[in-house]
Amino acid sequence: MYIEASPFFFADKIRLPLLLDHGEDVANPGTEPIQARKLYRAVRGNGGTTRLVMLPHEPHWHTAMGSNEQLACEMLTWFDRYVKDAPPHKGVSAP
Repeated sequence: MYIEASPFFFADKIRLPLLLDHGEDVANPGTEPIQARKLYRAVRGNGGTTRLVMLPHEPHWHTAMGSNEQLACEMLTWFDRYVKDAPPHKGVSAP
């Protein structure tokens, strides 16, 4: 079940640019920071375009104003670079 749902096992099929964000202090064992780092490395290792934003001292939900400002800036920069002027794509097919 986990393998079927985890994007890590399909990192070689991720073709669109992927922005990841994660809090460093997530206490949920199902979404530990190491998982974001592994997915980031797997996508990059397979030639994909990705960026990982790790927010220090943040849980799964980001509460600090500075973290939210940083994430908004990262998202706007990502949008301007990879989304705004990108041609339409045909969609993402399931493996």
